[in-house]
Amino acid sequence: MKENITKEEATQAFEEKEREAEVLLGDKEGVLNVVQKALEMIEKLLNSDAIKGLVDDITTTLELIRDYVTGRYKEVPLHIIAGALGAILYLVMPIDLIPDFIPVFGFADDAAVFVLALGAGLKVELEKYRNWKETQID
Repeated sequence: MKENITKEEATQAFEEKEREAEVLLGDKEGVLNVVQKALEMIEKLLNSDAIKGLVDDITTTLELIRDYVTGRYKEVPLHIIAGALGAILYLVMPIDLIPDFIPVFGFADDAAVFVLALGAGLKVELEKYRNWKETQID
């Protein structure tokens, strides 16, 4: 049983999902379905030591993606949205480099891929998005 993921494996997985996301971005309903599936996973993520510290950023990322595809917020570069959606696609896949059902280690690869997305510019864009959201009247 694989218990950890190398940076190279995480980078390869991230880039693969980013390419899938670029295609998926042309399908608004498909993106919204992925966002909904990820939102339904949030409770499970709270129980994972590997990823629970990222839940706020993941939740905000889902909101950012939803607002982007619905046209409500477009002030983010396309490559950042593709990377964010790619990380979310990886997250919702139950069978990946380390299958999510494996206790303790199951979400370690998901966390590594999401951290790569954060480091690739998503973290900065999340802060801009949070600031924008604070100015919105719902």
